[in-house]
Amino acid sequence: MSDAAMTQRPEIYRETLGADQFGIVAKPLTLFETLYNQGWLRKLFVLVVLAALWEGYARWLDNELLVPTFSATVQAMGSGIASGTLIARALLSIKVLLIGYSAGVLLAAALTFLAINTRIGADFLETDGGRRRCRGPLGADREGRQQEEREDGSPHSPSHRGARLVSTRLFGSSWS
Repeated sequence: MSDAAMTQRPEIYRETLGADQFGIVAKPLTLFETLYNQGWLRKLFVLVVLAALWEGYARWLDNELLVPTFSATVQAMGSGIASGTLIARALLSIKVLLIGYSAGVLLAAALTFLAINTRIGADFLETDGGRRRCRGPLGADREGRQQEEREDGSPHSPSHRGARLVSTRLFGSSWS
C-alpha cells in the first residue's frame, strides 16, 4: 500500500450547541396539515369524492334504470330499512349463504373421510383428479403404492395411502 492510503485522518471535535442556538424545532401545523393528519377525515373525503363522482356520472348518463343516482340509492336504502323489507331480505340472503356453506363443508368432510378410509373413495378422487399422477418419494403412483402395501404393510397402510392421496389432490403437490 502507498503512504497516502496508510495516513490517518485527523480526529474532528465539535462544540455542542445549546438549545437556544437551534433554529425552529417545532412549528405549529397549518389548519390543512392538522385536518390531513386525521385518518377518519381523509377516508370521509374519499367517500364524498366517490359519491360525487357517482352522482355526477349518473346525472350525465341520465338513465335511472342503468345507473341510479347516489341520492336515489341512499333514499331507497333508507326507506327499505325503515319499512323492514331490506333487513328481512338481507337476512334471507345470509340464511341461504349459510346453508350453502354448511352443505359444502359437510360434503367436503364426508368425501375426505371416504377418501382416507375407503378404497372406493380413493378411487373416486383418483378418477376426478387423474390428470396428474403423484410421482415422488412416497410412492411411484397408485399401483406402486398398492404393490408396496402388499409387500410390507407398515408405513404404507391404507390410511397412510389415503392421507397422501387427499393431500396430493387437494393441495396439488407433485414431486416429479
